[in-house]
Amino acid sequence: MNKTIVKNEQPDISIIIPVYNGERYIHRCLDSIIVQGNVSFEIIVVNDGSIDSSIIILEEYQNSYPNIIKIISQKNGGIANARNNGIKEIKGKYLMFMDQDDYIDPDYLFTLFSQIENGHFDVILSGCRMVDSSNAIRRVWRLDDSMDAKEGAKYKIMAPWAKIYRTDLIKNNNVEFFDNNIGEDIVFNIRVYSVTQNIKVIDYIGYNWYLNCDSFSHTAQIGLRLNFISLIEELLGYVINDGKKDIYMEYFIFKRICEYLIKNGRGGDKDIFLKNYIELMNWIKKNLPDYHKNYYLFHILKGADTKAQIVVTMFYIIHRLNLVKPFASAYCRPWALKCIKNH
Repeated sequence: MNKTIVKNEQPDISIIIPVYNGERYIHRCLDSIIVQGNVSFEIIVVNDGSIDSSIIILEEYQNSYPNIIKIISQKNGGIANARNNGIKEIKGKYLMFMDQDDYIDPDYLFTLFSQIENGHFDVILSGCRMVDSSNAIRRVWRLDDSMDAKEGAKYKIMAPWAKIYRTDLIKNNNVEFFDNNIGEDIVFNIRVYSVTQNIKVIDYIGYNWYLNCDSFSHTAQIGLRLNFISLIEELLGYVINDGKKDIYMEYFIFKRICEYLIKNGRGGDKDIFLKNYIELMNWIKKNLPDYHKNYYLFHILKGADTKAQIVVTMFYIIHRLNLVKPFASAYCRPWALKCIKNH
């Protein structure tokens, strides 16, 4: 049963949802939250300049649940800007994020809330499942909650959802989303990890990530069109921590570069792929000159995405053997592109 929020009372959880032209899915998202029980919550919906009927739908929900739903309307500024503006308005002891086309299981809020509240943690990390338009499960990301897998599990899902954060941690450390057109959620979590080690990983899945082929992050990156350098330059600042090199962060940057080339090169222009490959490898040589000595290039980090690590190792071998050009000739073709959800 829902815990009713009394006016001016602090809710247990604030949930931020950026909305941009979300009329098709926002009902399901909000309905999945409203039925949550045994925990009080507020929903901060940031209408990011929608031009469809999203605002009408949101106002209907606000009228029905005036003590739960708050709407912030702004000119279109992107998802990072919307989330940052949402953070400024939250009142909850803890913070969660959702995307407009996703939905959660009925026990999701209470499960994560009870873990962070009872354990006095700063962050709780959980798994997620990818679902399609027929509600079929396409893929599952389950986190390994064993102690020696915690470091790897932190980097398995870099989205801000499927997590709960202590609000004071975010506000007291001025943690914000990186206002960029790619990787804003990655930087947010890296910033969180840089200010706390009080993190718990749980073997639980209650977040449903909808496979939306119309979503910006799954279509606009094809063909290597987005500025990627600004992201890795931001991440570079976290390689040296307290005067020591964080070798996994060094590897993580190289991994992101490989994944960017591989995922976005599919079906792209070969010449553009090779141009970006050369530019990015030159960046690595300049900024991470010892990357080729990194332990994780040939060793699996427990808890992380093993398949992704193997793909990175294979691409590294192709690179070292100077086989990238023939690889590009075979890989960068106008294949029938499949919708891929990247994070």
